[in-house]
Amino acid sequence: MSPFPHTYAQMLTPTSSAIRPNGDVSITGDWNPATLWSALDEITPDDQTDDVYSDTHVSHLASTDYVFTVDMSTPSPVPSSGQTHRVSVRVRREDITGLTVPPHRFDCKVELLDTTTVRAVRTFTNIDPFWITRTYNLTTAEIAAITSYSNLRVRLTATLINGIDFEQMRARCTWIEMRFI
Repeated sequence: MSPFPHTYAQMLTPTSSAIRPNGDVSITGDWNPATLWSALDEITPDDQTDDVYSDTHVSHLASTDYVFTVDMSTPSPVPSSGQTHRVSVRVRREDITGLTVPPHRFDCKVELLDTTTVRAVRTFTNIDPFWITRTYNLTTAEIAAITSYSNLRVRLTATLINGIDFEQMRARCTWIEMRFI
């Protein structure tokens, strides 16, 4: 019998768990398909066939916010405050007319909610026209502010900012995850 409680491989492999969307809470502005969460809940992002997208934004209109909120599954076991809490979203800008002339852009605000209370927020500016995963770790204070892991939600606000006349674009999101490491 080994005097060590764990194998070398077990010590090198961190214990982690993840939660993903499991229900729609609210949608502001037009997002498609009608049920969003099931297009965002993959273990591995599916950029080719499974994503959600905002209504087409025409640039001569004022800047427009498209917002959705999804419930997250309940982590099991409940993470400890000493674990890293990482929120990830995979987003891109779709240029409908093919133009990429500034100042049009897509900014993405990602909020972690505990029911309706914002516990963490980050804004990613000038989202690219190709899929990229945006990730942030919660601070110690943000982790401490979470009161119920069974009521976590993620709210995504896509702000489409006007550019030259008649340019069209939309926001796309293919994946949301919160990982505890």
